[in-house]
Amino acid sequence: MASTVTDLAALHPAWAERFNAADLPGMLALYESDAVFLPQPGVPVTGTGLGDALQEFIDLSVPVRVTVRHTAQVGELGLTAPGVTVTGGSTARVRTARA
Repeated sequence: MASTVTDLAALHPAWAERFNAADLPGMLALYESDAVFLPQPGVPVTGTGLGDALQEFIDLSVPVRVTVRHTAQVGELGLTAPGVTVTGGSTARVRTARA
């Protein structure tokens, strides 16, 4: 079982570690039950669809690297802005999620 993440700055690195290990249950453990995931702009996914959407990304079998750019927390509400690099094959490189 994946460990619990309590440090906001550790959230996205833990997500990437679990993604790279194809650990869907571990990834889902990082989300609240009412989480909304956007696999593409304008397409919100919730509930059981969250696991299906994450599995589609895992099935691509490309590693991700995450750096934490910013975090902010007020009470129980937190916001993180990660930088995500996805590398596929030997030459393809795509940079996403610049907040």
